[in-house]
Amino acid sequence: MGITRTLHGDLSLTMINSIKLTADFAAVPYLKGTSLWATQARKNKLTLSLEKPNVIVGPNGSGKTAFLTLLAYQTLTYFSGVTSLDDNFTRTGREADMLWSERTWRDDAVFLPGAEFETDNAPAVFYRPQHLAGNESCIVTAMMVGYMDEARAYADAVERKSSGQGCNALLNRVRAALQAPSGDFEYQYINWSGGEAPRELSGKNWVGQYEYRSEILKARKAAYKGAGLPMIILDEPEQSLDALTELELWRAIQQADCSTRQLVVATHSLHPFLNPEAFNIIEAVPGYLAKVQSLLS
Repeated sequence: MGITRTLHGDLSLTMINSIKLTADFAAVPYLKGTSLWATQARKNKLTLSLEKPNVIVGPNGSGKTAFLTLLAYQTLTYFSGVTSLDDNFTRTGREADMLWSERTWRDDAVFLPGAEFETDNAPAVFYRPQHLAGNESCIVTAMMVGYMDEARAYADAVERKSSGQGCNALLNRVRAALQAPSGDFEYQYINWSGGEAPRELSGKNWVGQYEYRSEILKARKAAYKGAGLPMIILDEPEQSLDALTELELWRAIQQADCSTRQLVVATHSLHPFLNPEAFNIIEAVPGYLAKVQSLLS
């Protein structure tokens, strides 16, 4: 079902046509040294299913979050405002001289330099427990860099709650995304300066690097026409949940319509180990699934 696409040569992926990482890729500097990447590169095949939820399992430090971070960057769900978009994320080839008259800025721009993508630019939902809008460290910081409404909603959701109750409340948007019709996914304009529509940066006016980068992201958002396959990215969503709530979450994941959205979940939960037939399980370390299952028998 769906289109099978390539990741790093013969490594196959869906939703994103292809990803090829080169030596100068630096947006996720720790990805290429992880066991997940080394394992899948040796196997020369990594398939993300469109028929089942994709679940990445492995020990701490094996590359699960690093891989999800790469997907989150590509789908524009993991930035902390325009000023964070340094040369690791956007590069123009004109960094030393931002004064020019040619109308070539969109053609020259490279997003995530060192990573070559073919993608439909579909929107995504990214969730990590206690993850604030913009990947900020605290509510006050999120407000200061332009995520006022999002930070306030986060504060309202977790106020006067235990860590588990707070995580459960924050999962409401994820549950809605899992159950929503496919047409309900869309980009939301947040904290991209200069208005929502991409502007023509031409003429002999000075264009600041951060303004330039925000225009690159807005152009990517504008390129999405609504026909792509949205992605839901969950990084250890079971953290701090009680047993009943965790099982309810996994039921929602299993019941999601995988023909209209792609699910990628990194987890330490035992649920996928006990129900492997319900998931497309990706091992960050070879033999990890069997080793855990042997201890459960």
